Amino acid sequence: MRITDYNLESDGTLILYIGTKKHNTYYNVDSLAQAHLIVEDENIALWMKDGNADKIGEDLYIEQTTQWNRAFTLVQLIEFYNKEFTNQ
Repeated sequence: MRITDYNLESDGTLILYIGTKKHNTYYNVDSLAQAHLIVEDENIALWMKDGNADKIGEDLYIEQTTQWNRAFTLVQLIEFYNKEFTNQ
C-alpha cells in the first residue's frame, strides 16, 4: 500500500490519498518540498505496517526481503527502503 495521490491546498492543508480514499490530512504544510517529505514518511510507515519490517529492539528492525536475517537501525531501514523500493 502506498500514497497514490496528494493535494496541497493554498491554505497549507495537505490531503493524502490511497486510491480514491482519503488516508490522512496535515495542516500548515509550508511547501511542496515539505509535502514530498511527508508523503515519503507516510509510504515508509505504510510499508512497515504492512508487515515488511518488524521492530525487535529500541532502534533495531528486521526486514522481510532479507528473509528476516539482517538487522537495521531505523535510519538504515529507511535508506534500504529508498534504495530497494523507490527511484532515489
